Amino acid sequence: QTGKIIRKWKNDAEMWYRTVEMTPDESDYTLISTKTTENLIQLWDYSTGNEFAPLFGFNAYSVSFSSNGFFVAAGCVSGKDVATIWELNDLSSESVYSYNEDVKSVSVKMTGQILICVPEGSSPLLFYIEDSTLLYRIKDINLDFITKVEQSKDDTLINILGYQDNVSKGYYFDLENCVILRTFDHCASMQFSSNSQNLLVKIIKSKKSKDNTLIIYTIRNKELIPKNIQIDVEENFIFNDDLCVCSIVQSPNEKIFVLSNINDGKLIGEATYTEKSNTKYAVDLTPKNGRKLLLKRFGLNTINSI
Repeated sequence: QTGKIIRKWKNDAEMWYRTVEMTPDESDYTLISTKTTENLIQLWDYSTGNEFAPLFGFNAYSVSFSSNGFFVAAGCVSGKDVATIWELNDLSSESVYSYNEDVKSVSVKMTGQILICVPEGSSPLLFYIEDSTLLYRIKDINLDFITKVEQSKDDTLINILGYQDNVSKGYYFDLENCVILRTFDHCASMQFSSNSQNLLVKIIKSKKSKDNTLIIYTIRNKELIPKNIQIDVEENFIFNDDLCVCSIVQSPNEKIFVLSNINDGKLIGEATYTEKSNTKYAVDLTPKNGRKLLLKRFGLNTINSI
């Protein structure tokens, strides 16, 4: 919001930081996890800047917090023990997730009861978090890195986002039958509605274009049925079960936030803001009726009815 540095973390030892992750906002913890080139994962308290706890002895390639913020996972640099998960309230309690082949450069993400491990240039491994059981290896997917995983409300579907040969990929996957239901190339984002009855997919039109197309699907018996509604958006979108907010840049100094009904595509209203071209926004819908736009700008909350 201001561009100012809030806090710095510096290690006395000469170590490279390989990756950084932060707990979700709704978590009971406010931690930042860092991975160095040594066999060390560091947990930092964001509010104080103090180290919460070190985790020694795991040569991690990536780290990830669970969506509820109660667990932290790390993917290995190489080996058959592809990942380890720790409980944040008891770091002595750890679960190891193994595969029968050596893998390398494993990126990890957690969603619901599923841990997804993606060895570089290889197929994702799906584990049940609770008992470390390998559920499935998705042989039809080869990714270099995984960026996001989201599970549906009924735990039967997941969205997988990642990169292969510098091309963003999105996969709509059936957890019950372990089969890919849909693949999206040049996919910038995939998101379930809160009731998991709709899926919004954002597709990048071209590498040179800032414009993206938002495609809305109804989920019916796991099948994706397009609503024939496409919205051009520049930045990320947010939505609940019925409404969607997108931002569109008209000019370097003008931005329009559009509120639409995702069931019929009808425009409900819009709000135009004229600011400096480098202005950053955080947008949300008010929780009561969803028809007010909450705009966070330079640390101030402004509610606009649109």
